[in-house]
Amino acid sequence: MSQITKGLILGSPGPIGSAAIVILYGQGAPGGQDPNISGARTGSLYSDYVNGNLWFKTLTGWQQVTIP
Repeated sequence: MSQITKGLILGSPGPIGSAAIVILYGQGAPGGQDPNISGARTGSLYSDYVNGNLWFKTLTGWQQVTIP
């Protein structure tokens, strides 16, 4: 289970009350009960600073990104 340390809200496209696009970082893969992770909008990023992994929020959930 990840633990959010800090994040940056980039904006909330769409009508008032829409989910925000955010850049988050924490320990481990994104998941668990953290509302920042579950409520992030498609296009958000999450950086796992312990294992060095990057995650991107897609329409189907968080997907790990591989950078060559």
